[in-house]
Amino acid sequence: MTEQTIAQNNRPAVCRQKAEQRLTAEVEQLLLASDDGHSRWTGSKADLYEAIYVAWDTHLIRDEATGSPMLLKQMMVRVCRLMSVPVPANPYSMARRAARRKGVKAASYMERYTHMLEHGNDSPLRRCVRRADHSESKH
Repeated sequence: MTEQTIAQNNRPAVCRQKAEQRLTAEVEQLLLASDDGHSRWTGSKADLYEAIYVAWDTHLIRDEATGSPMLLKQMMVRVCRLMSVPVPANPYSMARRAARRKGVKAASYMERYTHMLEHGNDSPLRRCVRRADHSESKH
């Protein structure tokens, strides 16, 4: 094999790794955001669960108190509450199920996220975050 062929064969793995790093940075921004009650998730719950799982699986997001990688449950609770999405009872199961997309004719969120990055969208995760108008009343 030529060097060019090897590089082409390794390209998807490199793109996926970069996409995972970018997605992790976006999830970390959500974790650090203030909970002002005005952010809403407009994408599917499965996409959010998968995004959080992918970020957790990199072990790059740390719990400030202990310095250890943050637990998936901690991440799910924080981001889901911030985005007004129900927190799954079993986050591992929900995230894995979302990534597999069994019975659904849709690519995984990571596949779509990587595609969006390759086509010039700098922050695909933020496309699904909507800031509610302050004039909206909570009922």
